[in-house]
Amino acid sequence: MGRRGANALGILLACCACASALDPSLAISQYAHTAWRTQDVAEDFHGPFTQTADGYFWFGTASGLMRFDGVTFVSYAPPDLKLPSRGYQYLLGARDGSLWIGTTSGLGRLKDGKFQWYSDPAKHKGTVKIFEDKQGTIWVTRYHLSPGEGPLCRVEGSGLHCYGKNDGIPARYALGLTEDSAGYLWFGSNVLYRWRPGSPATAYLNELADRQDAGQGVNQVAIGESGTVWAAIDATGAGLGVRYLSGGKWASYVIPGFDGSKFDALALYVDRKGLLWIGTDNDGIYRVRNGRAEHYGIAEGLSVKSADSFYEDREGNLWVRTDTGIDKFRDIPVITYSTREGLSQAGILTVLGLQDGSVWVGNGSAIDILAHGDHSVLSAKEGLPGNNVGALYQDHRDVVWLGLGGRLMSYEHGRFKEFKRPDGSSIAKGGLAQSPRTPTTRSGPSRHSMNSFESKTKPHPW
Repeated sequence: MGRRGANALGILLACCACASALDPSLAISQYAHTAWRTQDVAEDFHGPFTQTADGYFWFGTASGLMRFDGVTFVSYAPPDLKLPSRGYQYLLGARDGSLWIGTTSGLGRLKDGKFQWYSDPAKHKGTVKIFEDKQGTIWVTRYHLSPGEGPLCRVEGSGLHCYGKNDGIPARYALGLTEDSAGYLWFGSNVLYRWRPGSPATAYLNELADRQDAGQGVNQVAIGESGTVWAAIDATGAGLGVRYLSGGKWASYVIPGFDGSKFDALALYVDRKGLLWIGTDNDGIYRVRNGRAEHYGIAEGLSVKSADSFYEDREGNLWVRTDTGIDKFRDIPVITYSTREGLSQAGILTVLGLQDGSVWVGNGSAIDILAHGDHSVLSAKEGLPGNNVGALYQDHRDVVWLGLGGRLMSYEHGRFKEFKRPDGSSIAKGGLAQSPRTPTTRSGPSRHSMNSFESKTKPHPW
């Protein structure tokens, strides 16, 4: 790449798309990003959404249920079904192909063109979350309950079996819900509970019950592959925000780029690759990768600063619900690297793909090295003996040659070596090429000449 690329803001590299989940080695900004805003489709999308086994997406909106085929949003309201017209709280596409619908009035199911209520909508028992466990059982968390009613229910037959105080669950309401590797259910309430049928619930973060500044308590809960538990509390400050349980101890979740005590987290989600995603009330989304938090907000392209739900579809795309729409992130065959992803400079002069799979990017004063998801910089601080990396080449012995500020250099085993003319003068700026017949590197043009150099490195035995 020559001077034509000097003003480029990034470089593009071909890659293979991941079929089941987003490539975790990429930055969020490197995914393809699409946003549907309310003004784009004349609908209020601040409601639940899911995908069913037939591939359709479903959205619960202020004006009813909508179906999306990937291109067009259409209202879904067959007159004979008597679907809920409003109050959508949660949607779940179950493994058997059914669509579970949670509203402010109760729970229903759409399957094989028929809709059935599993609770009495006239009693207005609100649904918070619908969850399918590893055995395929459907669980529901609820609120607006009468005294003695259980906040955690499972579907049995054509109705609900609800669990409450007599089953070891003292909570008056239940919010976020997930399952750990041992089959225990974790759900948020005024505190955090861990429970399974036949045993009393274990309560965590009990101090929240005595705090006036903890809001409604634990809104969301997520569990990582290693057993780490994250809880999002409905307030910020000391002992609030996002907390986590690791090694038997609870602490504020503080890592480089994220201080859990300062964020009101509306969503916690562990994706199929085991990465934690956090949706916040006023600062977009965060993803935790290799112990560091990566931010993506309005400045990066998110539709709005508040994000309260994540969803991974069957193709591995990640969907984010915001205040004013839906954002989708997906892998693409071409990945962009720019200063936003960490390149040291925007002005790129040359690019070289090495035989070990790494990519060297030469710019005005450094070489960025992209190697298997890692990024490092070779600059004067790291021993680069000059500026203006104008040419890069690797010969058949794996020696890297550089045109560096009017000098010809080789790089091998971590060391630089300059090659000069017979009279000791430096080689002027020029390109690099290898002779097709002999292991000789040529530099040029230098005014009207071509210079030839033979490396003394012994050839490999293979």
